[in-house]
Amino acid sequence: MIRNWLRRLSGVPLHKPIVVFALAVGIVFGAVRLLQDASFFSTLTQAGAVAFVLMVVLATARGLWRGDDVEEAEVAGSRLRLGAARKAVGALERRVDAHTRATDQRLLDLEREVFKNGNSG
Repeated sequence: MIRNWLRRLSGVPLHKPIVVFALAVGIVFGAVRLLQDASFFSTLTQAGAVAFVLMVVLATARGLWRGDDVEEAEVAGSRLRLGAARKAVGALERRVDAHTRATDQRLLDLEREVFKNGNSG
């Protein structure tokens, strides 16, 4: 049962639910902090930071769950880049190459047809 649920979940685009969930957690965190008589500015800052960190962690976990490779990581600057862009560029390059080869073949066939009888003009 859990395996089927995870299989269905792996194909669902989760970028919007991740954002909504993180914002909801940030709002709840902010509401709890305000009920504890914390200052409004510090509560707003902390709630925003909690929502942002949660979005980053969930989006990174989602990318790694799908099998994206980590291309680079930086601890102090908190930079992490997954390999999804490289895969997309590679797929686009293969597609453009295939279309270019097909266009070259059509052009060659057209030239052979036009100049079949030895007419050059």
